[in-house]
Amino acid sequence: MKNASLILRLSLAFAFSYAAISSFIYPEAWVGWLPEFVRTTGWLTFFGLGQVFMSIWLVSGYKTFYAASLSAGMLLGIVVINLSALDVVFRDISLALSALALAVLAKEEH
Repeated sequence: MKNASLILRLSLAFAFSYAAISSFIYPEAWVGWLPEFVRTTGWLTFFGLGQVFMSIWLVSGYKTFYAASLSAGMLLGIVVINLSALDVVFRDISLALSALALAVLAKEEH
């Protein structure tokens, strides 16, 4: 189970890291995915920093249940906010379910 947990943590961390780094480099390509009421590059930077934090937390393996649960919540929030673009955010549903699986594994390990 430790190997499965590590693989899930690394895969989620990669997704968060890629999105964060890309949003720092190409903010104009990402800012449109934010809700209208926070659609600024400042909020995008803030969210990107949150994604970097999540990546580091997931890789660290510290309190994995909480990191995975928060990750699932963030990903489901992205889906709900962008439900009209389901053909793009459908992958986030799979990532959210992976985060939930990681939370279950972490809970079972303790």
